[in-house]
Amino acid sequence: MDASAVSRSCVFCGQSGLTPEHVYPRWLREVFPSIKNEKGYHEVCGPDGVIKRRWIARPFTVVVSRVCRSCNSGWMSELETDGRPFLEPMMHGQKVSLSPEAQTAVATWAVKTAMMLQYVPGELVVIHPAHYTELFQKKRQPPDTCMVWASACRQDMSPPLITTWSRSLILETEPAPPAAADTISGYRVTFRVNQLALQIWGYNVESLREPYLIQQVDYGGYAPFIHTIWPTSGTELTWPPPGLFASDGLEAFAMRIT
Repeated sequence: MDASAVSRSCVFCGQSGLTPEHVYPRWLREVFPSIKNEKGYHEVCGPDGVIKRRWIARPFTVVVSRVCRSCNSGWMSELETDGRPFLEPMMHGQKVSLSPEAQTAVATWAVKTAMMLQYVPGELVVIHPAHYTELFQKKRQPPDTCMVWASACRQDMSPPLITTWSRSLILETEPAPPAAADTISGYRVTFRVNQLALQIWGYNVESLREPYLIQQVDYGGYAPFIHTIWPTSGTELTWPPPGLFASDGLEAFAMRIT
């Protein structure tokens, strides 16, 4: 299949008949009514943290035409319904209890949103196509070779309301995972909406599953600022975490190597 045919196919299921999909859902305009008609800066940052693209637009109006009507109005819409009851208070820095089911709902929404962010003009495309297929097959949980963290930001964080960072990863492992090379290619996407920041890590090695990923992560000084929401620990989490990121701390977290 040539590149033009691929660009006309749904990135999840491969069907034709693409429809516009809001990268950030329209219901966020209800969550932030005071700014829904205000124009502000949107930023896309590269692997080095330098702003690659900056434009002025109303919040939550960016759309990409890379999904079919069936996916858009079906399982993707259901992810919005599942995640909103938890995402809304998290974005406002409000207290909320996250059951394992709630953590899975937020994590799956985060992965889906990160995948759509890849097609915003100027964004660095780093997520492996196989992960789109796996999310489509699972629908209600992230790919097995993903981890998702949630972090809270201070209320006085500086604009913009939305920021994204994407980068590809080359992870040198010691010891190497079973049946995998010493160097693993992967990706990390971090995005922030107001007081909620979500970070997704994924690796393009089929034999690299959850237990190995968890063993390799070095939380370092970030532990008080983050909750691991995928894979879930099987226990309830209290939001927000003890630590709240300021702008410089969130940027450092977004650019971390391990």
